[in-house]
Amino acid sequence: MKTRTLFTRFGLSSAALALLTSMTLMGVASAQSSTTNTTSTSGSGSSAKQQATLANIISKGNSEINRRETSLTDLNTRITGAKNLNSSDQSYLLNEVQTEESGLNNVKTVLDACTTVTCAGTNAQSIITEYRVYALVLPKVQLIRMADDQQVIETALTTLSTKLQSRITNAQTAGDNVATLQTDLNSMTADINAATAISKNIESTVLPLQPSDYDANHDVLAGDLTQLQTAKTDLQNAAALAKTIIAGLKSLGSSSGGTSSGGSSGSGSGSGSGSGTSSGNQG
Repeated sequence: MKTRTLFTRFGLSSAALALLTSMTLMGVASAQSSTTNTTSTSGSGSSAKQQATLANIISKGNSEINRRETSLTDLNTRITGAKNLNSSDQSYLLNEVQTEESGLNNVKTVLDACTTVTCAGTNAQSIITEYRVYALVLPKVQLIRMADDQQVIETALTTLSTKLQSRITNAQTAGDNVATLQTDLNSMTADINAATAISKNIESTVLPLQPSDYDANHDVLAGDLTQLQTAKTDLQNAAALAKTIIAGLKSLGSSSGGTSSGGSSGSGSGSGSGSGTSSGNQG
C-alpha cells in the first residue's frame, strides 16, 4: 500500500506501475537466462577440453606401448638367435620379455577404457615406471649376451691353457728350459680367471634386475659395460700369450717331446687365435 502511494505521488498511474513492474521482471528473467547460458557454455567448453586432453593422453600412450612392443618383438628374436646364450639365461630372458609384453597389453586395455584424465595419466605413466623397456630390459639383455659370449671364449682358452701346461711339463721333463713359457702361461691363466670372474659377476647380478631396482637406483647398470670391455681385453691378452707360448714350444724342437708339443699345440693355436678374434667381435 505504501509502495503504491509512493509511485502515485510521482504521478504514476496504476497502469504505469503495472507496466514498470512487468518490464522489471522481464529484465531479471533475461539476466538470469544470460547467466545460465554463460555457465552452461563455460561448463561445456571445460568438458570439451578435458575430453581432448583425455584422447591425447590415450593416443600418445598407445603410441608408446606400440613402440615398446615392436622393440620387445625384435629383442625376442635376438634372444632366440643368440648362439652363445646359455639355455637357462635364454629361458629367463624370453620369459621376462613375454611378461613385459603381456603387462603392456594389459595397460593398453585399461588405458583405452579410461574416461578421466587422471585415469589415463596414471596408466600412461606406468608404461615407463613399471616396465622400463629402454632403461633396463634392452641393455640388460645385451649385457647378458656379451657375458655369455665371453664365457664361451673363456672355456675355450681354459681348455687350451690345460693342453699348453701339459706340453710345457713334457718339455721340462725332456730337459728344456721352460721358465719363460711357464711365466707366460701363468699370466695367461690369470687373464682368463680375471675375465671369468667379471662375466660370471655380470651374469649373476644383472639377470635378476627388475624395473623396481632401476627405479630405486638409476645407476644400477653403471660400469657393467666397462667391466665387460675389461674382460674382453683380458681375453685378448690371454689369446696373445697362447700364441707366444705355442711359438716358444715349437722353437724347442730339439727333442721329440718339444717337436710333439709344437705340433699338438699348433692345433691349439687356431683355437686361441679364434677365441681372441671372437672376443673382439662379440664385445
